[in-house]
Amino acid sequence: MGIIVNDKIDLPIGTSKVQCYFNIANEPIIIQRHSSISGLYFISTSFCIYYDQDSYLKNGICMDKKKISITLKSSELEQNLYQVLYDTLKKSYESYINI
Repeated sequence: MGIIVNDKIDLPIGTSKVQCYFNIANEPIIIQRHSSISGLYFISTSFCIYYDQDSYLKNGICMDKKKISITLKSSELEQNLYQVLYDTLKKSYESYINI
């Protein structure tokens, strides 16, 4: 599971590119109970940005890594958390393709 982002992405190598591949599948998801609000949980992980999908498939070298986090109610923890995190990530970009 991943997404190809068609927005212009600034890469740490000093260039920008469209159609970078974003993937969180190889990253652990951390679930923490909210310390002061009962029934709420912080969900966080990292996602890797690859030059493109082919780079991910061939060598798996992550060009940049960023964090993403959300807050869910305990009743929402039964969902596919990877999908919920991808859905949250997609809200940050105007144009993307689900892979």
